[in-house]
Amino acid sequence: MVDGQTGLPIRRYPRKYNPYDISNDIESMLKGMPLAPPIANFNEEWRAAAIDAERDTYRFQKGLNVFDE
Repeated sequence: MVDGQTGLPIRRYPRKYNPYDISNDIESMLKGMPLAPPIANFNEEWRAAAIDAERDTYRFQKGLNVFDE
């Protein structure tokens, strides 16, 4: 989430984060209020995103690996 006036980042979200969980943050920003602390599943979603990123780094993809040739 980026502040529209300053262009500074306000909060990052994991790539598979449910958009409905961001709605409270969007409403707060539109009203000019500070963001509330992240909800309970926020840290768990970041952990899951880190695991997915690690797994995707070493996965086998047809056509992208040297052994396909």
